[in-house]
Amino acid sequence: PNDLRQFGVGQAVAAVVLLWKPLFRGIGKGPVAEAYLDFQDMSSRDFYGRAFKPLKGKYGKDVSFEVISFPMPLHPRSRRAGVAIECAKESGKADVFIDALLEFFSFTESELVRAAKKAQLPMEAFSKCLANKARREESLARKLEGYRKSGIVNVPTFVLGNERITGSQPVEVYERAVLKVLGKPVQELKTYGVKIVVDPSCEVCESTAYLRALKENFYPNLEAQEIDCSSAEGRSLMEAAKVRAVPLYVFERGIENITSFPQVRPIFGDTPAGYYIRPDAY
Repeated sequence: PNDLRQFGVGQAVAAVVLLWKPLFRGIGKGPVAEAYLDFQDMSSRDFYGRAFKPLKGKYGKDVSFEVISFPMPLHPRSRRAGVAIECAKESGKADVFIDALLEFFSFTESELVRAAKKAQLPMEAFSKCLANKARREESLARKLEGYRKSGIVNVPTFVLGNERITGSQPVEVYERAVLKVLGKPVQELKTYGVKIVVDPSCEVCESTAYLRALKENFYPNLEAQEIDCSSAEGRSLMEAAKVRAVPLYVFERGIENITSFPQVRPIFGDTPAGYYIRPDAY
């Protein structure tokens, strides 16, 4: 309405807060950590259980941790989950609902209802919210458009202060962002070396894109060194891994201590020289 005089004082204040909600965000509750997730995506599910929940349990008194549904374009099941999570937020029990929701993967209506019952949501309000599917889908679409305009393009994405971290990184990477925003001492991340065996004469043997993906989705502090496949060291690394194709990525010992290593262990082979990424993994 154009004329707020027809409202009572309380209604007028509520209308202003709704219209200017972005300006009020975070006031009175400290820093806000946002996790943009798609629960049809295995990396998002891994991040939520392995990093998000432990960090919230450890720092939840000082930082507000918020899950934001960000269904990827080809994930219709995640859109259903996203709508349900928005409905659960209205009852203030989104966290409990998400925990229950992760027992499922298809996110059918019956699964959503079962998750809501397990989370002890007010079922009448939740069912009404889900039933208003068209409006909820439209609302979610508008939010997704706004997130994309702000630079969110992939999942999982963790945003806190000036930090924006993509991929399912080790817990310590996210924890450093939390400690920074709280003004607490931050321990530097250890750097691990990776030798990339390449053929300098091959114009189509690209290696930088995959290394960039490793830094974004496995560990950010990787120091790369290119080794010519025709050199003695290059031949030795390829023989040890029993690999003839390049590029070949060989990581120094110690990466097994990275907390996210167990999630990616299947893509690695093992040699005396270190861990190498199996060619069939990329």
